[in-house]
Amino acid sequence: MVRRSAVRRGRVVRRDAVRGEAGFSRTQFSEGALFSEARFGGGARFDRARVSGDAWFIGVRFSGNAWFREMECCGDARFDGVQVGEDAWFDEVQVRGEGWFDEARFGGSAKFGEAQFGGDARFRNARISGDAEFDRAQFYGNAWFNGARVSGDAGFGEAQFDGNAWFSRAVFDGDITFDGAQFNGETRFGGVLRSTGCGSTGTRGSRGRGSVGRPGSAGRAFIVLRL
Repeated sequence: MVRRSAVRRGRVVRRDAVRGEAGFSRTQFSEGALFSEARFGGGARFDRARVSGDAWFIGVRFSGNAWFREMECCGDARFDGVQVGEDAWFDEVQVRGEGWFDEARFGGSAKFGEAQFGGDARFRNARISGDAEFDRAQFYGNAWFNGARVSGDAGFGEAQFDGNAWFSRAVFDGDITFDGAQFNGETRFGGVLRSTGCGSTGTRGSRGRGSVGRPGSAGRAFIVLRL
C-alpha cells in the first residue's frame, strides 16, 4: 500500500500506476493535486484529505473502491471520465469551486450524501451501475445531470439546489426520490426515462419553481415530474 501523510507540492505525475491499494487519508496538498490518468490496481483512500488548490482526477482508473469522504477541495474538483470498478464514497465532501463528473463510470454505487458544491456540479452522461445517493447534498451553483444513467435507486432526499437543476434525458432504472428537496432555480426533467418500468418516483415535500419538459417519442415510459 502507498501511504503519504503530506505532499508539499501536491503534484503527482500523470500516468503513474499503483498495483495495490493507495492511502492518502488526511493528506494535505498545499498547491493542488494532479492525479490525471493515474491507475490504481486496488482501492484508493482520500478520506479527509485537504487540497488547497484544484484537485484533478481526470481519466483516473480505480480497479477497486474509491473513498473521498469528507475531502475538502478549495478549488475545482475534476473527475471527468473517472472509472471506479466498485463503489465510490464522496459523503460530506466539500468542493468550494466546481465539481465535474462528466462521463464518469462507477461500477458500483456512488454516494454523495451531504456533499457540498460551491460552484457548478456536472454529472452529464455519467453512468452509475449501483445506487446514486445525494441525500442532503447542497448545490450552490447549477447542477447538471443531463444524460446520466443510474442502474439502481437514486436518492435526492432533502437536497438543496440553489442554481438550476437539469435532469434532461437522464435514465433511472430503479426508484427515484426527491422527498424534501428544495429547488430554487430552474428545474428541468424533460425526457427523463425510467427504462424498466419497475421503479417509482417520489417528490413528497419537494419545493421549487421550474419548467418541466414534455415527454419525447411515443412508446417509452417517461417520467414527468411536476414540482
